Amino acid sequence: MATCIDVAKKAHVSRATVTRVIREPDKVSKKTKEQVLKVMKELNYNANYFASALKNSRTRTVGLIIPDIVNPFYIQFAYKLQRRLLTLNYNLIIQLSNDNTQEEFNGLQFLLRCKVECILFSPIEVNPEIQGMGEYFSEKALQIFRNPYDNIGCIHIQDEVGAYLAAKELLKNGHENIVLFEGMTEHAVSERLKGCKRAFAEEGKTFPQENYVALDLENMKADDIIEVLKNRKVTACIVVAYKVQELFIGALRNLNLKLFDDLSAVFYDKTFFSENYHVTTIAHDIDDIVDKVVEMFLNREANKNQTIENISLAPYLLPGKSVKNIRQVIF
Repeated sequence: MATCIDVAKKAHVSRATVTRVIREPDKVSKKTKEQVLKVMKELNYNANYFASALKNSRTRTVGLIIPDIVNPFYIQFAYKLQRRLLTLNYNLIIQLSNDNTQEEFNGLQFLLRCKVECILFSPIEVNPEIQGMGEYFSEKALQIFRNPYDNIGCIHIQDEVGAYLAAKELLKNGHENIVLFEGMTEHAVSERLKGCKRAFAEEGKTFPQENYVALDLENMKADDIIEVLKNRKVTACIVVAYKVQELFIGALRNLNLKLFDDLSAVFYDKTFFSENYHVTTIAHDIDDIVDKVVEMFLNREANKNQTIENISLAPYLLPGKSVKNIRQVIF
């Protein structure tokens, strides 16, 4: 296997020049760079760019920690982010937290060891271990979608607005007995509940606290949703999280209810279920989110002493065929 020394000898340059072609090609003349690259190709020399970058303290790599790879929203975001970063000559390393605080912490430590230039993560909740990771971590990290840490910049979704839009759409169509289903690990839980309450208050009504149902994402079953639908005269539901939507569809089948002749609904995010069943959806402009993330990262790279920046993005209502004039559900 050819080495850096072999390339230098055959190209009649110093080893330092070969290293400079790999690390800082802009600082090498065009003629020399072409000569070295030609020899590298002839000798089938594959430079360990990552190891080289680690020594040079520049990896041109961004780390991303997402809760899962089941939710299409995270998959689309990761894909579009990776494509955008490639145009800027950056690579992307992806880690999964599986909505587990310990796995999230482990992933953050791993990315720091990789010396990535930015860490994007969607925090599950405030974790004392992460709070204690110091200024070096907070300078590299950016929160996306959720923002429980005050000392770390963030780009988050206005979940209060999303729930408000969903509840407003259902109220406009005559629904009052509305249930909000979501995962209890969601950081935005209280924000979405606030959104529902605001929409009801504007109509001179009160959103019942018992109609807010937080499900354990790891242990929830379709029976949890069936129990709610059977024992309450529900006319419409707001369903957050891909996993909850999957169980919700299963619960409707179990109860022989038709989506959406028997029950109206608004889902969160463009998922398989929202698109396949033509569900009215609270959607997000993923391209806009990616643009804002990259812009914030690059601005911070250019201005090392920049103050903590927080950007808030509003979702929008994507009309479907799932919100109709109500017909009381009878069991």
